[in-house]
Amino acid sequence: IEVTQSRGAPEGDAPTPSGGNPSKGAHRMIIFDLATKQTELSIRLEGELTSVKVSQNSQYALINHSPDEIHLWDLNAGRVARKYTGQRQGRHVIRSCFGGIDGNFVVSGSEDGNIYAWHRDTGALLGVLSGHGEGTVNSVAWNPRNERMFASCSDDNTIRIWEAPPP
Repeated sequence: IEVTQSRGAPEGDAPTPSGGNPSKGAHRMIIFDLATKQTELSIRLEGELTSVKVSQNSQYALINHSPDEIHLWDLNAGRVARKYTGQRQGRHVIRSCFGGIDGNFVVSGSEDGNIYAWHRDTGALLGVLSGHGEGTVNSVAWNPRNERMFASCSDDNTIRIWEAPPP
């Protein structure tokens, strides 16, 4: 997957997106088949895009949009499946992630110093976690070996480890 602000064809031996060169300044999510070097999907995206994370099973992509949305793209259907809101990301890059059993949770930092957690499929906000000091929580990463644990880092110069209680 490539998310770009295109000003022409991709560099190197990557295929040209279907439909030729995107217009100047257009944002596109382009999905390539690495074996055939062919474009499988090219989707025009609106807004200011700050980061992308693909689910472990490659079915979904989380795309952070400034100032306050995260879009869950269903890559098989080629459409937005869900939008998550509440977190703030107007001035900094915030990296969100999938987590939990089968990646059923979406977790994101925020410029308000908190961490937001949603249920991936319903979009329900499950909680807002505080614990960092002043500044932006820039990134979160789920532990691939422990479905209850993730880490966050912040402009307060700390890395915090979070673990949900057992079910």
